[in-house]
Amino acid sequence: MLLCALTRCQTIEALDCALESVFQTLFGADGVREMRSTEPFVSNESGTLRYMPVSSMEDKIRDVVIDESQFSPKRRYLDAILEVYGNQYELLLKNQVDKLTGLSNRQLLDEKVSRLTAGGATDRRKNEPHRIVVIFDIDHFKLINDRFGHLYGDEVLVLIAHMMKLAFRTDDWLFRYGGEEFLVFLNNVDIDQGRSAINRFLHQVESHDFPQIGKVTISCGYTCYKSNESFSTIFDCADKALYFSKGNGRNQSRFYEDLVANGDIESTERDSDIDLF
Repeated sequence: MLLCALTRCQTIEALDCALESVFQTLFGADGVREMRSTEPFVSNESGTLRYMPVSSMEDKIRDVVIDESQFSPKRRYLDAILEVYGNQYELLLKNQVDKLTGLSNRQLLDEKVSRLTAGGATDRRKNEPHRIVVIFDIDHFKLINDRFGHLYGDEVLVLIAHMMKLAFRTDDWLFRYGGEEFLVFLNNVDIDQGRSAINRFLHQVESHDFPQIGKVTISCGYTCYKSNESFSTIFDCADKALYFSKGNGRNQSRFYEDLVANGDIESTERDSDIDLF
């Protein structure tokens, strides 16, 4: 039954939930400890298994304490469960990754947003981590395609995606939103940290020498994430900041809240409805 539950999962989120149920069924609540992945791991228990859910929003690790030997029936059954989990994860991952850039795609973005908005609607996370939603757009990308051809345009997309993976942390969420547009969730950061990371990435792109093309720049808009707001509203705020960057010189980042405070743009009516796009 537990194996069937894993193979029936249609999303990575559901797959993680199914594996959590396996842990609870096999070892009970007392056998699973939850901790941050950044906490030091010190354990004298030879039977401790470390597991991090791949779709975890809070960057948590599960310590599953197994008192039985490696060759016990329960442990061998768990090993089989984890093998099935890995295979199912690989199958699902193919449907959630952009084939050109290797970044997460819109389908996974929808799932992430669904989880976040559901958590905000039910007020389950009292200590919600700070998040910043960022939209990047490649400047004059149409001209790149027109002048050099789509193969070189695709190469620019691949290289920028690779630079994103190196520039941002593993617990940030990186998406190809569409065309030459990318979306990033910066998790567990304040505004100063987020601004530094964004501007550092813009400088890295500007300083890179792209084969055949030369210099490429990107523009950016970003805003604070609020779990009680619809993502369409949050996206609209970041998009307005991006549009301002594009219209005022490009190759720059703009923070929506600062633009509103300075009177540069009109404020979007920020609601508390829960909807996707």
